[in-house]
Amino acid sequence: QAAKRVLEKVEDVKFVVAGSGDQAQRMISLAAELGIGHKVLFTGFLRGKDIPRVFSMADLYVMPSVSEPFGIAPLVLLKMTGTSWLTASRAASPKGSLTLGMT
Repeated sequence: QAAKRVLEKVEDVKFVVAGSGDQAQRMISLAAELGIGHKVLFTGFLRGKDIPRVFSMADLYVMPSVSEPFGIAPLVLLKMTGTSWLTASRAASPKGSLTLGMT
């Protein structure tokens, strides 16, 4: 739903969703329902050299989380590619929190 809101403001955006967690199929279906499937690439689980290659193509890495207040992924991302990141978490506080890292 956030991707659709971004696309309402900026048309020249593509989204890459990596991973194969329990929400993957739901996210694929939701992208189709919202009419934004052509703007979202679902890669599945990434391994090895695919990880830094995909991250280095990004202008921004977004990590929503219900269990991690920050997470190791942004640190790995920064070390590998220097890409900026945004984490959104409900674990840090009941109202949630946002952390933006710029390089």
